[in-house]
Amino acid sequence: MIIFWRGWGIHVFFLFCFWMLAGIVVAVASGTYEPDPLKASLDVQWGMAGMFLAYTLSVHALARYRKNHPQMVTDPQTGNTAPVPHVDDLYGVRLDIWPWILGAITLLVAGLTAFGYVIFKD
Repeated sequence: MIIFWRGWGIHVFFLFCFWMLAGIVVAVASGTYEPDPLKASLDVQWGMAGMFLAYTLSVHALARYRKNHPQMVTDPQTGNTAPVPHVDDLYGVRLDIWPWILGAITLLVAGLTAFGYVIFKD
Protein backbone atom coordinates (compact mmCIF):
# COMPACT_ATOMS: atom_id res chain seq x y z
CA MET A 1 0.00 0.00 0.00
CA ILE A 2 1.34 3.39 -0.95
CA ILE A 3 0.63 6.30 1.38
CA PHE A 4 0.71 9.90 0.16
CA TRP A 5 0.74 12.69 2.72
CA ARG A 6 1.91 16.21 3.40
CA GLY A 7 2.73 17.71 6.78
CA TRP A 8 1.08 15.93 9.68
CA GLY A 9 -1.38 14.05 7.45
CA ILE A 10 0.43 10.77 8.14
CA HIS A 11 -0.82 11.00 11.73
CA VAL A 12 -4.30 10.02 10.49
CA PHE A 13 -2.82 6.64 9.54
CA PHE A 14 -0.79 6.36 12.76
CA LEU A 15 -3.85 7.17 14.88
CA PHE A 16 -5.81 4.46 13.06
CA CYS A 17 -3.09 1.94 13.87
CA PHE A 18 -3.02 3.07 17.51
CA TRP A 19 -6.80 2.88 18.04
CA MET A 20 -7.08 -0.45 16.20
CA LEU A 21 -4.39 -1.93 18.44
CA ALA A 22 -6.03 -0.41 21.53
CA GLY A 23 -9.38 -1.91 20.50
CA ILE A 24 -7.83 -5.34 20.07
CA VAL A 25 -6.13 -5.11 23.47
CA VAL A 26 -9.39 -4.09 25.15
CA ALA A 27 -11.30 -6.90 23.42
CA VAL A 28 -8.75 -9.50 24.48
CA ALA A 29 -8.38 -8.11 27.99
CA SER A 30 -12.15 -8.10 28.60
CA GLY A 31 -12.14 -11.88 28.16
CA THR A 32 -15.90 -12.19 27.88
CA TYR A 33 -17.37 -15.25 26.21
CA GLU A 34 -20.62 -15.06 24.29
CA PRO A 35 -22.04 -18.36 23.02
CA ASP A 36 -24.57 -16.67 20.71
CA PRO A 37 -22.73 -15.84 17.44
CA LEU A 38 -25.11 -13.01 16.51
CA LYS A 39 -24.76 -11.26 19.87
CA ALA A 40 -20.99 -11.79 19.80
CA SER A 41 -20.78 -10.20 16.34
CA LEU A 42 -22.88 -7.24 17.42
CA ASP A 43 -20.74 -6.78 20.56
CA VAL A 44 -17.63 -6.66 18.39
CA GLN A 45 -19.29 -4.12 16.09
CA TRP A 46 -20.22 -1.91 19.06
CA GLY A 47 -16.57 -2.03 20.08
CA MET A 48 -15.57 -1.10 16.54
CA ALA A 49 -18.00 1.84 16.58
CA GLY A 50 -16.45 2.98 19.88
CA MET A 51 -12.98 2.65 18.41
CA PHE A 52 -13.97 4.75 15.39
CA LEU A 53 -15.49 7.37 17.70
CA ALA A 54 -12.23 7.65 19.66
CA TYR A 55 -10.32 7.75 16.37
CA THR A 56 -12.58 10.51 15.02
CA LEU A 57 -12.19 12.61 18.16
CA SER A 58 -8.40 12.25 18.19
CA VAL A 59 -8.08 13.25 14.52
CA HIS A 60 -10.40 16.21 15.21
CA ALA A 61 -8.21 17.28 18.14
CA LEU A 62 -5.11 17.02 15.95
CA ALA A 63 -6.74 19.10 13.20
CA ARG A 64 -7.80 21.78 15.70
CA TYR A 65 -4.29 21.89 17.16
CA ARG A 66 -2.73 22.40 13.74
CA LYS A 67 -5.29 25.08 12.86
CA ASN A 68 -4.83 26.98 16.13
CA HIS A 69 -1.02 26.91 15.94
CA PRO A 70 -0.10 28.23 12.48
CA GLN A 71 3.46 28.41 11.30
CA MET A 72 5.03 31.85 11.78
CA VAL A 73 7.10 32.98 8.78
CA THR A 74 9.37 36.02 8.83
CA ASP A 75 9.83 38.13 5.72
CA PRO A 76 13.61 38.59 5.34
CA GLN A 77 13.28 42.01 3.69
CA THR A 78 10.91 43.69 6.12
CA GLY A 79 11.37 41.55 9.23
CA ASN A 80 7.57 41.19 9.68
CA THR A 81 6.19 37.87 10.81
CA ALA A 82 2.95 36.48 9.46
CA PRO A 83 1.01 33.31 10.29
CA VAL A 84 0.89 30.76 7.50
CA PRO A 85 -1.56 27.85 7.76
CA HIS A 86 -0.11 24.36 7.71
CA VAL A 87 -0.56 22.12 4.68
CA ASP A 88 -1.57 18.75 6.14
CA ASP A 89 -3.30 16.06 4.10
CA LEU A 90 -3.49 12.32 3.59
CA TYR A 91 -4.28 11.04 0.08
CA GLY A 92 -5.09 14.61 -0.95
CA VAL A 93 -7.79 15.01 1.72
CA ARG A 94 -7.10 17.87 4.13
CA LEU A 95 -6.64 17.08 7.80
CA ASP A 96 -9.73 19.11 8.80
CA ILE A 97 -11.94 17.03 6.46
CA TRP A 98 -10.91 13.64 7.89
CA PRO A 99 -13.01 13.90 11.10
CA TRP A 100 -16.15 14.31 8.97
CA ILE A 101 -15.31 11.21 6.94
CA LEU A 102 -14.50 9.21 10.05
CA GLY A 103 -17.63 10.47 11.80
CA ALA A 104 -19.73 9.21 8.89
CA ILE A 105 -18.07 5.79 9.18
CA THR A 106 -18.74 5.81 12.94
CA LEU A 107 -22.42 6.60 12.41
CA LEU A 108 -22.69 3.95 9.70
CA VAL A 109 -21.19 1.22 11.88
CA ALA A 110 -23.25 2.26 14.94
CA GLY A 111 -26.44 2.50 12.89
CA LEU A 112 -26.02 -0.90 11.27
CA THR A 113 -25.24 -2.42 14.64
CA ALA A 114 -28.23 -0.77 16.30
CA PHE A 115 -30.50 -2.34 13.67
CA GLY A 116 -28.90 -5.74 14.21
CA TYR A 117 -27.12 -6.02 10.85
CA VAL A 118 -23.92 -8.07 10.97
CA ILE A 119 -21.26 -6.37 8.83
CA PHE A 120 -18.69 -9.17 8.76
CA LYS A 121 -20.00 -12.71 8.26
CA ASP A 122 -18.16 -16.01 8.15
